[in-house]
Amino acid sequence: MVTLLIAISPPKKISENIISLRKYLVQKTGLNPFKDTKAHITLLVNTFPNFKDVDKELKNLVKSYKPFMAEIEKIDGFGYDPIWKATTVIYKVKGNKEISDLQKEIFEKIAPLRDDEQVKWLLQQNNKFSKEAMKNIKKYGYPYGPKGWSFHTSIAVVPKEDYKKLQEYIKKFDLNIKWKVDHIHVLKYYGDKGFKYYKKYKLGN
Repeated sequence: MVTLLIAISPPKKISENIISLRKYLVQKTGLNPFKDTKAHITLLVNTFPNFKDVDKELKNLVKSYKPFMAEIEKIDGFGYDPIWKATTVIYKVKGNKEISDLQKEIFEKIAPLRDDEQVKWLLQQNNKFSKEAMKNIKKYGYPYGPKGWSFHTSIAVVPKEDYKKLQEYIKKFDLNIKWKVDHIHVLKYYGDKGFKYYKKYKLGN
């Protein structure tokens, strides 16, 4: 069994900001769920019996997609995480047709290859998912599906009671930037070492 995360890499400046801000927020809160995980914009995360089948599908899939422009809109707080019981600080990515179509096909082609390990883990963490989330868990193995997905790159988690206190400092890292997406990446989970970049696939190749 292998845990894989299929993602887009944000621009270099965003990655640098995330390292700096994450370090500060971890010191303030003691929460560090993204430890050792490099900045990324998730398209799909799941557990699979092996990497070989995922690799084969991705090699075929990327041939249909040309490089495209994407945009970081702003820094923001992303709802409430029921597992960490905290607000997730993120860079929000503006949705567009290219990124949505790419993710939708990844869900259609890659999610069916999964096993049930992620589902078991999710239900152990939280047994109070909404009906919509449970539908997605059964269909995709994850609480969220491609419909209505909020593209973002996570920075850190901050307890609700601390978020307002830290908001002024967080806003110092606000940034709007466009960049060219020409690859997708697979990150592999290595336990305590988090997710590490494992392989990349060039769009249109």
